[in-house]
Amino acid sequence: MAGPGDRRIAGLLSALAEAPDFDSTASFFLTQLAEIARTPRALLLQFDAARENLNIVASVGFETPPPVVLSIGDIGSPIVVAALTMRAMRGTAHLPHRALAHIVPWIALPLSQPRHRGTIEPMPAHRGAELLTTSSITFLETPERLLGAAPAGVVLIQGTEQNGEGSDALMEALDVVTLASPLLARLMSLEDARETNDRLTQQRDRLTLMVDSLPDPVVIMNAANDIIAQNSRAGRLLHARDDDSPGRRRALELNNLLFTSFLSKTAMMGGPQSGPRELNLVDPDEGYDLLFEVLRTHSERASGRRTRSSPCCATSPTCGARPTSSNGRCSAFGTLRSRCAANATG
Repeated sequence: MAGPGDRRIAGLLSALAEAPDFDSTASFFLTQLAEIARTPRALLLQFDAARENLNIVASVGFETPPPVVLSIGDIGSPIVVAALTMRAMRGTAHLPHRALAHIVPWIALPLSQPRHRGTIEPMPAHRGAELLTTSSITFLETPERLLGAAPAGVVLIQGTEQNGEGSDALMEALDVVTLASPLLARLMSLEDARETNDRLTQQRDRLTLMVDSLPDPVVIMNAANDIIAQNSRAGRLLHARDDDSPGRRRALELNNLLFTSFLSKTAMMGGPQSGPRELNLVDPDEGYDLLFEVLRTHSERASGRRTRSSPCCATSPTCGARPTSSNGRCSAFGTLRSRCAANATG
């Protein structure tokens, strides 16, 4: 039967899993851990996304978190060594960081995470013992390290009489950190992924807005000549809407036929550089002919598969219905060159 301590840990893990975001999770975890360890002050430090520094992500007992950023290259720091070796330690001397000098004695409880590509390699325990030879630092007996674990950070707490070496409070705190740290690492990675996704969405929206503002049709196709993206101008020339008239639908069908024929000719002649560059389409709204000069480029994806980008250059609205040049064509100057030709009856 589970004891009170087991139920408390299970409740804590369940609450962490239901937290709305990582900041709330880290703050709640550290508050509960400080109560379990019976300490007035605690700091939660985790590696940043670049795996270069330990940054404070939560604090308890401080009016403002101390301005501390620890480089993983600072192997003279007991906090860094505790994080890299994933070994808990207790110290009775001042830490070599001015902002943390008042935390005496101190206890460092390492955080772990599942090992995957990009995680930091653990430092061997004997190497950590060689770096910290002072008698003021004692390595603590910790629960067995999880198989395939990698360093994720460290919890720094202030030592008290209640959480001395071998005390029930300290042993329970070690158990909580061991069980909760993989969950914290997973939630942090999800938070990073969410932020990255939001940033990419904003970049995509800005790019879409910029491409849609072009007066020229821009179409992106894959290697099979399937359209995977297009701007609004290309959509008006190639795709029908529910409220389109029968005449407009026939013009769009003709445009798709002409466009498909153009792509087939290009493929048969060995590629875009040797194929035709002029494409005739019909304006589905006005009914006059449009003559495009098609410029095509190839782009390579990171996976090595090739996608074909085919920007089609359309006429600007100012030169559509009534060409002013003597030969019946006018030029629109934009991102890509374009030409328009009036139909014979215009």
